Amino acid sequence: MPSTDYSLKEFLAYMLIYAANADFEISPKEDLYIERIAGEEAYNKMLKVFQEHNDYDSAQFISTMKEKHMKGQSGDALLKLVKEVFKVDGNFSAAELALFEALRHV
Repeated sequence: MPSTDYSLKEFLAYMLIYAANADFEISPKEDLYIERIAGEEAYNKMLKVFQEHNDYDSAQFISTMKEKHMKGQSGDALLKLVKEVFKVDGNFSAAELALFEALRHV
């Protein structure tokens, strides 16, 4: 089980990094958006965590952190930010759409 010793802001940063990487690249615009929303410190910390995770680790981390920080909540606000990170580079790709649909069900 992944560590749950992360703040809500750090979880938000991770989710946005995960979403931005749906097309296997974080664009400079996505990078700036995530830093603006989550803060530079949380972004840098969670980017390092993200880079150490494989797909399974990421899924486990997201599930665990969602349970910790959003228990009993729908997650609509978080999904809205995820959707915005997909749009920020002007390209809402098929991979991003597929990931968005999957995240709605986590």
